[in-house]
Amino acid sequence: RKQNEDGTYESVADYKARNLWRVDGPKSGYYFNRAAKMVDFVLTPDHSGAWSRNARAAAMIYFIGGSISSSVVNVMSIPMLLVPQLSVHTGYTNGLTTALGAWKLTWQHQAILRDITRLKNLNKDPNNALPGIDEVPGLRDALIAAANKLQDTELYQIMGISQGQLFSQSRMVRRAMDVWMAPFRISEQTNRITSFIAGYKIGQENGLTGTELFNFARKMVDSTQNNYSLSNRPGIATSPIGATLFVFKSFPLFMVEAAVLMYKA
Repeated sequence: RKQNEDGTYESVADYKARNLWRVDGPKSGYYFNRAAKMVDFVLTPDHSGAWSRNARAAAMIYFIGGSISSSVVNVMSIPMLLVPQLSVHTGYTNGLTTALGAWKLTWQHQAILRDITRLKNLNKDPNNALPGIDEVPGLRDALIAAANKLQDTELYQIMGISQGQLFSQSRMVRRAMDVWMAPFRISEQTNRITSFIAGYKIGQENGLTGTELFNFARKMVDSTQNNYSLSNRPGIATSPIGATLFVFKSFPLFMVEAAVLMYKA
């Protein structure tokens, strides 16, 4: 049941009225079919077909693999996307300085922040402190809790890493791919960590705490650095042809979101 702004919960009648499972029945209706198709799309390893996956991988390798320039363009999402989104929740100047400060911190500690094992094992004594990170109450623990989202990258989907396809290759092939795709992957992950840190700080300034603060920072990542979950796809991008056409979906899809965010700011 949905919680209202005043802390109360919606009535049982309202809940039943919007409960599609009760309205349509568990095995019928448009929404059930849509949900079933999405489950199949997410759980089927080669959902888009071998030719589509190979085409997307080839496009990724050719256009951004090993490209420093694509990484530079990618990191520009911090001033272009993150700052306008932060300015919705604070003053523009504060949003800018917070984003740039988080950006600097992330690149300063990126080797540790992108390695969840090192981040977890790093003791919190003064000798092993992360300057700028540990001064913010709860930030390190929040970074650890959000590690899966912050270390996500579109490469995991396009190159088949998330479904074990790349790891079926030889060790030499895997190493070569890791090196070739490293510039773009590193820039993606640092952008996501930067967005989380900046969102966490702005959330604290606005009086948020606990789960509410954590969710605010996570939402900042999703709204500025893309949500790479397979379930977060428009219908056209789930077909073999659509998946190929939208391989670089940051331009046709998320630039529209950027325009909306900048208009709100």
